[in-house]
Amino acid sequence: RLAILFLIMGTINFILEMNNWNKIGWGKLSNTKERVWDERATISYDEWLGMKWLKKNTGIYQVFFSDRRYYRHETKGIDLSRFYAYSALSGRQAFAQGEGAEASESIKAMADGRWNLINSFLSSADPAEQADLLKKIPADYFIQSLRFNKKDFLKINNLQLVYENKDIRIFKILK
Repeated sequence: RLAILFLIMGTINFILEMNNWNKIGWGKLSNTKERVWDERATISYDEWLGMKWLKKNTGIYQVFFSDRRYYRHETKGIDLSRFYAYSALSGRQAFAQGEGAEASESIKAMADGRWNLINSFLSSADPAEQADLLKKIPADYFIQSLRFNKKDFLKINNLQLVYENKDIRIFKILK
């Protein structure tokens, strides 16, 4: 029931975020001379295909974690979330999500602890250390957005690549 509640909360938040994309997705980025759509505010078609695969090939109670979190919008000066799209479109629960402004302090503290664990995994250069960290993350899948993170996770023993295209990799976490 908790998984379904988080999934519903993520979907609602994603829909609310979509309403803001017209206001915050367009802007003059520092490396451009014209107003452009900031692609960091959305997912690509290939990421969407990955979410379709995840929805079709995994159980509803399976959990994932991802390397997508926030980014600072250069012209608006606000942090935008990039992670709700994955849970909303896949119908699967994210291990670390939901620490937005409306969350209680205890939810924020729990989310920060989860993100600290994920960030330790993402920043480690040692496959053995990453394998140990994966044992502490209660998730079934790891989703890598190749649009934002080109790091090679293929050498980690307890990760099995199950889906890949030009923008995304989905790994099953072997327990």
